Amino acid sequence: MLGPFHTHDAVHIAPGGSLSHDADGEPLLCLCSVHDVSGAALSGVTVDVWETDSHGFYDVQLPNRTEPDGRAVLRSDADGAFWYQAIVPVEYPIPHDGPVGKLLGHLGRHCYRPAHMHFKFEKAGYDSLIT
Repeated sequence: MLGPFHTHDAVHIAPGGSLSHDADGEPLLCLCSVHDVSGAALSGVTVDVWETDSHGFYDVQLPNRTEPDGRAVLRSDADGAFWYQAIVPVEYPIPHDGPVGKLLGHLGRHCYRPAHMHFKFEKAGYDSLIT
């Protein structure tokens, strides 16, 4: 299931390209690969990646957003590999001033999501995978 911060306007980037323009973020090089359940490399997989900025906000939450940032689309190569530049993910709070906050309080839990990136993998003949 796609979360509320996924968009369909992410730009396609070449291998090694950057998905973030956040000067405050700590640079991160992501070296990734995608394989089927038997371990065979999958080429030509469309990989949609998105993350927050260094302050824990997705680009769609920013009032002056003019173009996508913190998101990109790539394709895996013949060896199933893809790589890109990003920033180190940061934790961020989910809204906790309403019913979700009450639920978290009853459960004795904090409102922070761990630092993470989202991935959506698609290839004809395979089920899509969203993390």
